[in-house]
Amino acid sequence: MAAQGVTQEDLKETFGVGTRGSVGHYLSGRREPSIEQIMRLSKRLGVTTSELVGEIPLADSRYTKELSQLLQAVGEENLPVLVAMIRAAAAEFGKETD
Repeated sequence: MAAQGVTQEDLKETFGVGTRGSVGHYLSGRREPSIEQIMRLSKRLGVTTSELVGEIPLADSRYTKELSQLLQAVGEENLPVLVAMIRAAAAEFGKETD
């Protein structure tokens, strides 16, 4: 992140914490960020969440544009509900394929 000119001080608001030390806990793996924090960090760094967590970038998916539009329509404040719904659907899907 230093290569992008982003410091721990810059990321306090992104992670919703008050100290650089708290940011360091996330960056070192001592704390796990929430999905909201991951999304804010990816936006701050200008990368997809998939790129941030080391998965295949969404740019490789044929559904990228549609997913992006849907996520924007949902709004960040509603993402926890969406994540819960996706988890529930994934659990049901897993039951159907067993």
